[in-house]
Amino acid sequence: MQSLYHNTVHTSNNFHTLTHTDYHFNKNSVISAHITCEQSCDELLKRFWEQEELKSSPILTPEHIFCEELYKSTTTRDPTGRFTVKLPIIQDKLDQLGDSYSIAQKCFMSLEKRFTNNPELHKQYSEFIDEYINLGHASYIPTSSSPSDTQKEIKRFFLPHHAVIKPSSVSTKLRVVFNGSSQSSTSVSLNEVLHEGPNIYTDLIDIILRYRTYKYVLSCDLIKMFRNINIDPSHCNLQCILWRASPNDDLKVIRLNTVTYGTRSAPYLAFRTLLELAHQDGHIYPLAAKCILYQTFMDDVHCGTNSLSEARELCNQLISLFKRGGFQLHKWSSNNPQILQDVERNKSQHSPTSLIIGDETSTLGLKYEPATDTFKVNIPSQQCNLHFTKRIVLSIIAKIYDPLGYLSPVTITAKLFMQQLWKESSIIQWDTPLPKHLLQQWLSFYDNIQILKDITIPRYCFSDIPNEIYLVGYCDASLVAYGACVYIVAHYPNHKPTSNL
Repeated sequence: MQSLYHNTVHTSNNFHTLTHTDYHFNKNSVISAHITCEQSCDELLKRFWEQEELKSSPILTPEHIFCEELYKSTTTRDPTGRFTVKLPIIQDKLDQLGDSYSIAQKCFMSLEKRFTNNPELHKQYSEFIDEYINLGHASYIPTSSSPSDTQKEIKRFFLPHHAVIKPSSVSTKLRVVFNGSSQSSTSVSLNEVLHEGPNIYTDLIDIILRYRTYKYVLSCDLIKMFRNINIDPSHCNLQCILWRASPNDDLKVIRLNTVTYGTRSAPYLAFRTLLELAHQDGHIYPLAAKCILYQTFMDDVHCGTNSLSEARELCNQLISLFKRGGFQLHKWSSNNPQILQDVERNKSQHSPTSLIIGDETSTLGLKYEPATDTFKVNIPSQQCNLHFTKRIVLSIIAKIYDPLGYLSPVTITAKLFMQQLWKESSIIQWDTPLPKHLLQQWLSFYDNIQILKDITIPRYCFSDIPNEIYLVGYCDASLVAYGACVYIVAHYPNHKPTSNL
């Protein structure tokens, strides 16, 4: 099974710990379970409460310093501009890795049984592996040779893998996930041998707030971001998998040559490489470099300008700068059709796999409608015949994602209800139905929550480019809660001022 990662984002250049819940296989047996994995209730609640927290100053640990120094001293670029990085290995742990082949083999046999019952899955999975090989992101190695024959420095570690199906995805319906948290025979996993890396991610709320100040905005994604960054050949033995196209064939060993999703250090190595690209080549494309530094979250780029001509130039610079690092962009969206037309017109020259999207998109955890230039907040869908327990209620509340706090007059009701549940925790267990008096109170909230889906939030804070800006704040408190809001008041040369929450 895969490790489920929950990112806790902080302000730009701050550091954090990427918490994870690991699901391990017993070293003596293997279980095949086809399930939908969701974040735990604890993690959802943590994110729900942390949305409005001010982040603390970063603490630079010796591990963080090691990762940064290793990256700076060992990262190289090939003649095409593509980056090659080393894994941030914990040397003391490396020798503790045991046999991982047996577990990987059992997991693959279980996967093969699934293929027998689902030929279409087998077809898509095989196409995924074939593409991996054909693009040079992975390569076959002889199974007869011992690990020391190919790479004397590091023994081989075999990663179990499985499929995750996402029917709603526009580009990739099937993704193969590699389990870096699978334990070896010594109960040590690959992820325990790797440093996580420091938090170098731009704060999500910072990105959204800046995104609201531009007259013209555009968004796009990086294609196969992780897989366009090479791993140093001396470390690739730690990323081996087992594969065969047919049960009649012998098992083959494939070595993954690029940054691999599912390994502990992958998010850090990937985003650190984008920052390095901006640092090394940003002087050639300053608009695009600024976008990487301040308006990019992992593989999602969200930026803008205040003139149409500059927006067109920004598009060209983004395509060109990312191309210098071996990356391509797709899933473009914008509030101005002319910007998309320019991308479409130039895609054969720059990015042949660009995909233009004009409908509602997911933007930084919010829903964005380019046609109306408005945001909507993600609200959990209403379900019938639910037996409302403490666990289910808290899970529903925590799935309301409102990073800018627009729904605070409503969500404060949910938070007060959560407090009530906690006060009566001695009576209300996690999986027992709510008492009648609390159930009635909850249903009055739950039955009306779907109305929030109709609320739209203006993306653009202004009506034109302002010449003066003021921030006006208000706050109030009661015996049970307090709140604050800030309006941005803009003055213009030729018409009346405007204000926006």
